[in-house]
Amino acid sequence: MKLLSKCLYGLFAMVIFVACNKDAVSEPEPDPTPGAANDSVKQQQQDTLLTKAIAWDSTDLGATANTFEYVFDDQKRVKMIVWYYSDTNGVRLPAANTDTTFQFFYNGAERTAYRTIGWTLFQTYKTADVLHFYNSNNQIIKDSIYNSPKSYSSRTYTYLPDKLTTYDVFITSILPPGYNRDTLQIINNNITHAKFGFPPGIGYDVFDITYDNKINPLTKLNIASNRLIEGGHAFDKNPFLSPGYCKNNMTQRVAWYSDHPQTIETDLFQYTYNELNLPVYCKIWYSVYYKSAGRVKYQYTH
Repeated sequence: MKLLSKCLYGLFAMVIFVACNKDAVSEPEPDPTPGAANDSVKQQQQDTLLTKAIAWDSTDLGATANTFEYVFDDQKRVKMIVWYYSDTNGVRLPAANTDTTFQFFYNGAERTAYRTIGWTLFQTYKTADVLHFYNSNNQIIKDSIYNSPKSYSSRTYTYLPDKLTTYDVFITSILPPGYNRDTLQIINNNITHAKFGFPPGIGYDVFDITYDNKINPLTKLNIASNRLIEGGHAFDKNPFLSPGYCKNNMTQRVAWYSDHPQTIETDLFQYTYNELNLPVYCKIWYSVYYKSAGRVKYQYTH
């Protein structure tokens, strides 16, 4: 009888304990496959900052990849872009050197860089030291280089609803002043047509571009204004990112010479996206470099 009473008392105590704790928060269930692409929503929302773009030619079995890495400071501002040879996962090869292709400098906690060092369509040498000026909307409105009393260059940006124009001035003590204007047509916050006064690196001076409806990862970075037109070689050879101005990703780029438009190059881009509509992989087909097939991987951090 005593044993029965003890059993009944223990069962009653257990029922009371469970009832009192029915609203308690239980431990979360572990992911069914650890390491798989099933991160929490919070983590997915954080991993939106592009950290690496890894590009290679898939038809060259012995080729190494070119990795462009975006290096951040403790305020998640890009402080430099570096380039190195790597494998197709962005791991630097043991003997490869790291080359700083772009540096960004900030005043205090400001998010826009007041100064950069590196190649742009405005200054086509890698050590160009450029000062930047912005309007109240944080849009870049002027770049300038004052080399000495003998040399000065500037680029002024003008924003209209349907176009973006740039106006360049080159002044030296030896040659007459030079002037140049580029015109870029805008539709839905994307550069859809570009006409350059001086041809960019590949020689073509006219471009028509179409886009997807997904996110251009460069727009998530604080340096988008400083890569406003260039993006990742957007108007040069082997492009891997749309211009910083553009909200979406290039799906086709058609280029030609204005003085003989019969010579046309068409590049096609096909993307794979993650759950946040950011590209993670891209296949590129070239009509001129028809034996090449570009591949790009995009990696992100929070």
